Amino acid sequence: MKGLVFSEMIAWAESAYSPALVDRMIVQSKVPNDGAYTSVGNYPHGEALAMFGTLSELTGTPVGDLARAYGFWLAGRFTQLYPEMVNVYSDAESLLGGVGSHIHEEVTKLYPEARPPQVQATKIPDGMQLEYASHRPFCAGGARPDRRFCRPVRRKPQCYP
Repeated sequence: MKGLVFSEMIAWAESAYSPALVDRMIVQSKVPNDGAYTSVGNYPHGEALAMFGTLSELTGTPVGDLARAYGFWLAGRFTQLYPEMVNVYSDAESLLGGVGSHIHEEVTKLYPEARPPQVQATKIPDGMQLEYASHRPFCAGGARPDRRFCRPVRRKPQCYP
Protein backbone atom coordinates (compact mmCIF):
# COMPACT_ATOMS: atom_id res chain seq x y z
CA MET A 1 0.00 0.00 0.00
CA LYS A 2 1.34 3.46 -0.84
CA GLY A 3 2.98 5.29 2.03
CA LEU A 4 0.82 8.33 1.39
CA VAL A 5 -2.09 6.48 2.98
CA PHE A 6 0.04 5.85 6.09
CA SER A 7 1.59 9.31 6.40
CA GLU A 8 -1.82 10.95 5.98
CA MET A 9 -3.33 8.55 8.51
CA ILE A 10 -0.76 9.63 11.07
CA ALA A 11 -1.36 13.32 10.27
CA TRP A 12 -5.13 12.80 10.60
CA ALA A 13 -4.78 10.99 13.94
CA GLU A 14 -2.50 13.72 15.28
CA SER A 15 -5.04 16.40 14.31
CA ALA A 16 -8.04 14.40 15.56
CA TYR A 17 -6.41 13.31 18.84
CA SER A 18 -2.84 14.34 19.70
CA PRO A 19 0.76 13.64 18.73
CA ALA A 20 1.27 11.94 22.10
CA LEU A 21 -1.62 9.53 21.47
CA VAL A 22 -0.28 8.81 17.98
CA ASP A 23 3.12 7.97 19.45
CA ARG A 24 1.41 5.47 21.78
CA MET A 25 -0.53 4.06 18.82
CA ILE A 26 2.67 3.52 16.82
CA VAL A 27 4.58 1.95 19.72
CA GLN A 28 1.72 -0.33 20.79
CA SER A 29 1.02 -1.35 17.16
CA LYS A 30 4.59 -2.65 16.92
CA VAL A 31 4.93 -1.55 13.29
CA PRO A 32 8.44 -2.39 12.09
CA ASN A 33 9.43 1.11 10.97
CA ASP A 34 8.32 3.03 14.07
CA GLY A 35 5.77 5.01 12.06
CA ALA A 36 8.25 6.39 9.50
CA TYR A 37 6.50 6.29 6.11
CA THR A 38 7.43 8.00 2.87
CA SER A 39 4.57 8.95 0.59
CA VAL A 40 5.95 6.99 -2.39
CA GLY A 41 7.07 3.90 -0.44
CA ASN A 42 5.15 0.63 -0.36
CA TYR A 43 4.15 -0.91 2.95
CA PRO A 44 2.08 -3.92 4.06
CA HIS A 45 -1.60 -3.07 4.57
CA GLY A 46 -1.46 -5.04 7.83
CA GLU A 47 0.41 -2.13 9.38
CA ALA A 48 -2.55 0.19 8.75
CA LEU A 49 -4.92 -2.40 10.20
CA ALA A 50 -2.70 -2.75 13.27
CA MET A 51 -2.60 1.01 13.84
CA PHE A 52 -6.36 1.41 13.39
CA GLY A 53 -6.92 -1.45 15.82
CA THR A 54 -4.61 0.10 18.40
CA LEU A 55 -6.13 3.55 17.92
CA SER A 56 -9.54 2.00 18.51
CA GLU A 57 -8.34 0.45 21.76
CA LEU A 58 -6.75 3.71 22.92
CA THR A 59 -9.76 5.91 22.12
CA GLY A 60 -12.66 3.51 22.61
CA THR A 61 -13.89 4.39 19.11
CA PRO A 62 -14.91 1.50 16.84
CA VAL A 63 -12.49 0.83 13.97
CA GLY A 64 -15.23 1.43 11.40
CA ASP A 65 -15.94 4.88 12.82
CA LEU A 66 -12.21 5.72 12.77
CA ALA A 67 -11.87 4.52 9.18
CA ARG A 68 -14.90 6.53 8.07
CA ALA A 69 -13.61 9.70 9.76
CA TYR A 70 -10.18 9.18 8.20
CA GLY A 71 -11.77 8.59 4.79
CA PHE A 72 -13.66 11.89 4.95
CA TRP A 73 -10.49 13.67 6.04
CA LEU A 74 -8.41 11.98 3.34
CA ALA A 75 -10.90 12.96 0.64
CA GLY A 76 -10.41 16.57 1.66
CA ARG A 77 -6.65 16.13 1.59
CA PHE A 78 -6.82 14.69 -1.93
CA THR A 79 -8.49 17.89 -3.11
CA GLN A 80 -5.50 19.80 -1.72
CA LEU A 81 -2.80 17.37 -2.87
CA TYR A 82 -4.21 16.53 -6.30
CA PRO A 83 -6.39 19.44 -7.44
CA GLU A 84 -5.64 18.72 -11.10
CA MET A 85 -7.29 15.32 -10.78
CA VAL A 86 -10.15 16.23 -8.45
CA ASN A 87 -11.19 19.60 -9.85
CA VAL A 88 -12.27 18.13 -13.19
CA TYR A 89 -15.37 16.81 -11.43
CA SER A 90 -18.33 19.09 -10.74
CA ASP A 91 -19.79 17.15 -7.81
CA ALA A 92 -19.29 14.19 -5.49
CA GLU A 93 -21.28 11.82 -7.70
CA SER A 94 -19.15 12.47 -10.77
CA LEU A 95 -15.97 12.21 -8.70
CA LEU A 96 -17.02 8.82 -7.32
CA GLY A 97 -17.87 7.75 -10.86
CA GLY A 98 -14.33 8.64 -11.93
CA VAL A 99 -12.42 6.87 -9.17
CA GLY A 100 -12.03 3.58 -11.01
CA SER A 101 -11.93 4.77 -14.60
CA HIS A 102 -9.75 7.86 -14.13
CA ILE A 103 -8.11 8.31 -10.73
CA HIS A 104 -6.97 4.75 -10.08
CA GLU A 105 -5.91 4.46 -13.71
CA GLU A 106 -3.62 7.46 -13.20
CA VAL A 107 -2.28 5.93 -9.98
CA THR A 108 -1.27 2.76 -11.80
CA LYS A 109 0.42 4.80 -14.55
CA LEU A 110 2.50 6.64 -11.98
CA TYR A 111 3.11 3.57 -9.81
CA PRO A 112 2.90 0.36 -11.91
CA GLU A 113 3.28 -1.79 -8.79
CA ALA A 114 0.20 -0.20 -7.17
CA ARG A 115 -2.88 -2.36 -6.70
CA PRO A 116 -5.71 0.08 -5.99
CA PRO A 117 -9.13 -1.28 -5.15
CA GLN A 118 -11.82 -1.56 -7.78
CA VAL A 119 -14.52 1.02 -7.23
CA GLN A 120 -17.61 1.18 -9.38
CA ALA A 121 -20.22 3.85 -8.90
CA THR A 122 -23.65 3.56 -10.51
CA LYS A 123 -26.37 6.19 -10.33
CA ILE A 124 -29.66 4.89 -8.98
CA PRO A 125 -32.95 6.80 -8.50
CA ASP A 126 -32.35 7.70 -4.85
CA GLY A 127 -28.59 8.29 -4.94
CA MET A 128 -25.65 6.15 -5.93
CA GLN A 129 -24.64 2.53 -5.54
CA LEU A 130 -20.95 1.99 -4.75
CA GLU A 131 -19.24 -1.35 -5.20
CA TYR A 132 -15.79 -1.92 -3.76
CA ALA A 133 -13.47 -4.86 -4.32
CA SER A 134 -9.94 -5.25 -3.06
CA HIS A 135 -7.33 -7.87 -2.32
CA ARG A 136 -6.95 -6.05 1.01
CA PRO A 137 -9.42 -6.69 3.84
CA PHE A 138 -10.77 -3.13 3.95
CA CYS A 139 -14.52 -2.92 3.98
CA ALA A 140 -17.32 -0.92 5.52
CA GLY A 141 -21.04 -1.48 5.68
CA GLY A 142 -21.06 -4.43 8.02
CA ALA A 143 -19.29 -6.96 5.81
CA ARG A 144 -16.79 -9.25 7.49
CA PRO A 145 -13.24 -7.91 7.06
CA ASP A 146 -12.05 -11.16 5.46
CA ARG A 147 -14.49 -10.92 2.56
CA ARG A 148 -13.08 -9.86 -0.79
CA PHE A 149 -16.20 -8.03 -1.92
CA CYS A 150 -18.13 -5.60 0.18
CA ARG A 151 -21.85 -5.22 -0.02
CA PRO A 152 -22.93 -2.27 -2.14
CA VAL A 153 -23.64 0.88 -0.19
CA ARG A 154 -26.69 2.80 -1.37
CA ARG A 155 -26.95 6.43 -0.37
CA LYS A 156 -26.52 9.89 -1.78
CA PRO A 157 -22.84 10.90 -1.69
CA GLN A 158 -22.01 13.91 0.44
CA CYS A 159 -19.06 16.26 0.59
CA TYR A 160 -17.68 17.29 3.94
CA PRO A 161 -15.44 20.28 4.61
